[in-house]
Amino acid sequence: PPSVKNFGPVLEQIEAAKPDVVIITLGGERLVALIDAIDGKSPVESITKLIIHPGNYAVRTLGLERLEGTYLVGNYVETLKLPANEK
Repeated sequence: PPSVKNFGPVLEQIEAAKPDVVIITLGGERLVALIDAIDGKSPVESITKLIIHPGNYAVRTLGLERLEGTYLVGNYVETLKLPANEK
């Protein structure tokens, strides 16, 4: 359900599977909650992540520093404070 924010069991499954990449299709608050959970679980944290259409809210909330090394597929986020967006 959309209200679920406890990703412990999912992270355990990911860790056990030892994938090369994790494809994430969540957005909004659930994506933020998942990334928060991943950042606190070191074996899963090092796995390459591909986030499909993260949305403005998630990208702004997480910030570019936390998403560094993560592949994002989606629309350009104009609301980020970047020099190119100031023009």
